[in-house]
Amino acid sequence: MEPVEHGYRQITMTISADTATVARTAVARTAGLLLVAGLALGTLVACGTDEATTEPDDTGAPSPSESQSPTGSPSDGEAAFTEVATFTDTRIKVREAGGATVPLASSADVKAWLAPAKAPASLIHDVQEAVEREPDKNLQGAVLWVGCDAPSDWTVVPVGDSYEVRVSPPKHQTQCLAPMTWLALVAVD
Repeated sequence: MEPVEHGYRQITMTISADTATVARTAVARTAGLLLVAGLALGTLVACGTDEATTEPDDTGAPSPSESQSPTGSPSDGEAAFTEVATFTDTRIKVREAGGATVPLASSADVKAWLAPAKAPASLIHDVQEAVEREPDKNLQGAVLWVGCDAPSDWTVVPVGDSYEVRVSPPKHQTQCLAPMTWLALVAVD
């Protein structure tokens, strides 16, 4: 209502069909964006939800998971080894996982191994500390897996004078926006 000299005058507004169509389109577009955002968030939450692996924090920092227990008796052709630590990070860029291990006797060896993968300084530091805590062992570094889920099993196999890691893929492979890279530090007996 609009004030006039003697009371109020009724004003009637009409909405054209074009305005109603624009309003419905805007509501549909907003609902669609919310749906896509919800699906993306659900995918991120599902990425890497394995209880055996410590998740990276909100900053994407590496997550060490340390163990001093042997992985069991070696089978035919397998090397006896102890898992010293595993690390996960979404920022490591490697072409493939598994394959040859890298001998890690010093901090310089760790840096030479992880620098080409563009590993963050915090991860390099964590791996260097783990190597320094085990000075008298035959330490080997390996890229275990790249993906959203942890590998289900892995072992170390001698190949000539060096070692290889053989990895069994996860039982269930989740797709995610930021796959994690699993690294292992092992002491080979």
